[in-house]
Amino acid sequence: MIRRIVITAALITLMALPSGAADSVPGSASVAHQWTGFYAGGHLGDAWGHSDWESDPTLSGSFGLYHGYNAFTGTGSYFAGLQLGYNYELPSKVVFGVTTDVSFPNTVAGVQTFTSPSIGQASFGETVEYSGTLRGRVGYAIGDRLLYATGGLAWSDDRFTRTQIVGTPVGGTATPGTSESQRLLPRPAPRDGGAFLLRRARPASSQQ
Repeated sequence: MIRRIVITAALITLMALPSGAADSVPGSASVAHQWTGFYAGGHLGDAWGHSDWESDPTLSGSFGLYHGYNAFTGTGSYFAGLQLGYNYELPSKVVFGVTTDVSFPNTVAGVQTFTSPSIGQASFGETVEYSGTLRGRVGYAIGDRLLYATGGLAWSDDRFTRTQIVGTPVGGTATPGTSESQRLLPRPAPRDGGAFLLRRARPASSQQ
């Protein structure tokens, strides 16, 4: 069976950024913003997307993975995670960096029921257990703001489940009510779009 999953995510990032030495101007206070250094932080977000599957040339399908937030059960396609990275700022204010992150979703999952003469009626489902990225970054520092572009690799750990509902597949042994589960360890996971972002730095310490 061929499977393809596409996930799009919106993030809110909270980070502890490196601080640098401030420029000193006699008789006045000034603040310098320095992007060089390691940083760590956390993020919250919401994910949506779809999963395409194909069993044979005549049997295929697609289902969504998004679930709206349910205030009564606390479920939804939101996620939280951690990130770690390093930036290096050149004298020209050009900034190069690398970052990695991991996200743990609440409910990014979907299921689809299908019927075939050779299979009977069955359902196929997919659940994203966790995911992450490893990305490079290049940008330009404008005071306490960094305008940058980022891109790299994405991966995910998914669980796939097939449940036989009616009938028995030709040449198979699955009977109604039988479920099969398979988990794929971290693998490349294509995501829609890239990123072009604006980030604000925490001010460095100031000197009188």
